[in-house]
Amino acid sequence: MSSFAFSNNLVEIGALTALVGSSVAESLILGNRGAAGVAWGATSSFGTISVIKACFAGACNGWLRESLGVRGTASDEAVGLELAELTQDSNRVVNLRRKTTEPLAIFCHNSRDDKTRGAWTDVYAMDHCTSLLLRGIPDTAIGHPIQVFAYANYIFYRHRYTLFQVPTVLLSASKLTEVYVLWRHGAPLRLGMVLAAPWIFFFLGAIVIQTRENLLGRKRESEFGDRDIVAGQLPMVRRPGGVRKIVLGGSEDPRATTLTWRLFWAVGAAVSVASVVLSYVFMAQEPSTTVAIWAGFQLLWLGVRFLVYHLTEPANPMLERLLVVHP
Repeated sequence: MSSFAFSNNLVEIGALTALVGSSVAESLILGNRGAAGVAWGATSSFGTISVIKACFAGACNGWLRESLGVRGTASDEAVGLELAELTQDSNRVVNLRRKTTEPLAIFCHNSRDDKTRGAWTDVYAMDHCTSLLLRGIPDTAIGHPIQVFAYANYIFYRHRYTLFQVPTVLLSASKLTEVYVLWRHGAPLRLGMVLAAPWIFFFLGAIVIQTRENLLGRKRESEFGDRDIVAGQLPMVRRPGGVRKIVLGGSEDPRATTLTWRLFWAVGAAVSVASVVLSYVFMAQEPSTTVAIWAGFQLLWLGVRFLVYHLTEPANPMLERLLVVHP
């Protein structure tokens, strides 16, 4: 009976990298655990396919995400699922809307230039921050006076998770030990850099994300946010509406609305794809010892990534802000 041995065959290397799916990696890369999660999400090559899928999900708008089949629990938690403006439907959005479930809410995204105008979207999945915001206020039942909620007018600063996030982001630099060990055992430096490329990109992104959060945390939040929300059992063509919740000036998660985040995920997907392809090519030229060392490090990073996910709080800097009935 022959003993098990690692091989540098492309098919086997591909199986090691691609077949290990990771919902944890998806959630971390999409920022559901803050900057620390982004930094650790791509440390292990095991689950890279999930990282690429998550990046595609974050970079796409609602109808494209649903059409491509890259939507999942992690993407819903990060950016929700909104379809195009109700007043500017395209045929693709209309067809997709017919296939989806009933909407959970309607958002009005107010323009920063003109607060009297806004873009209306129907919502089929809410991001984590919005779900918690609505969970904290009571339903208005049919026949009862409508209660409209808004943020209480008091000085409020975003919650910062600096004490845990910053050291955890910096700790992910231990990924460089993998590059060093592979190089010391005869692997070319280019192999180590190709393997570390996704981590380098997301590590730099995590530094920018955490720096931005620290700067925003020093600035007083405005009284009203940029989004009005009508949620609950919305009226349909053959059915009256039911219980509802209304929030004026709710805050928005920038991951769901800003072009910067979409570009970040789009570039991250490209870097991850290039890293996977080139690592297959370079690893095929290496001895089985190099592949064994590489696989050992991937298992190590996989375990640490899992630990970071469960030790890190979900990112929600507006969680403690008080909502009151708007007069």
